[in-house]
Amino acid sequence: MIMDSSRSFGRVVILLSAASGYDVGYLTGTVATGRENYYLSAAEHGGEPPGRWSGRGAADLGLRGEVDAEQMRALYHEYVAPDGTRLGGRPRSEDAQAAREDRIAVKVAEAVAAEGPYVTPERVSEITHEIRSRHGSQVAFFDFTYSAPKSVSLAHAGHLAAARVAREASDGYGDDWHSAHAEHVEHAVRTASAAAIGDLERTALYTRTGHHSASEGEWRTARGAVVASFLQHTSRDGDVQLHVHNAVLNRVQRA
Repeated sequence: MIMDSSRSFGRVVILLSAASGYDVGYLTGTVATGRENYYLSAAEHGGEPPGRWSGRGAADLGLRGEVDAEQMRALYHEYVAPDGTRLGGRPRSEDAQAAREDRIAVKVAEAVAAEGPYVTPERVSEITHEIRSRHGSQVAFFDFTYSAPKSVSLAHAGHLAAARVAREASDGYGDDWHSAHAEHVEHAVRTASAAAIGDLERTALYTRTGHHSASEGEWRTARGAVVASFLQHTSRDGDVQLHVHNAVLNRVQRA
């Protein structure tokens, strides 16, 4: 999806891809605390930064700041709000849920074993995601991924690399200068992603109510989206690629 938007610095082309999401662990599993060494292989050096809540729906639920993995799982998979309120859908019994998770775990273990002894944690996450999507899991969220142009990602990586060199040479000024520019690039990427999701929320957010057929059911405007945004620094192949996964909850409040 390409969204053409006129903003502060002229014409901006926002690249936004969309996919169905079945397991929030695919996103939260890449997160670790700390901000060091996000260069080339973020996962190798401690993981990606925590996600952040956004969207009017998130604010209505009292969700702000960093994403808590367990809170996100309860909301996105069981539709339980932070205050314990159920947001619709049939609750699964604990026994049925446990049995389903056991079946998925067995299939994941079999698939991982078939990959051989050198399977990476990232590949395990991909396998888990694929199996959940094939075995009756509901669509928990829609992943709208904003990808920065390659030149932006390379500029960011270059500043991080230069900051590291300066730090190793005890050059405090060079370290601060390049680190600040890297932060500016990240901020710009987050801002562009938020702008794209804001446009989506204002112009294309609807919900379906009732049983839909040729003569029944309605489409209603939604009040706002619940969005958990995860900035990531590398592609699945380990290449430099600044991008933001925006996991939009598959539940909205009617306006």
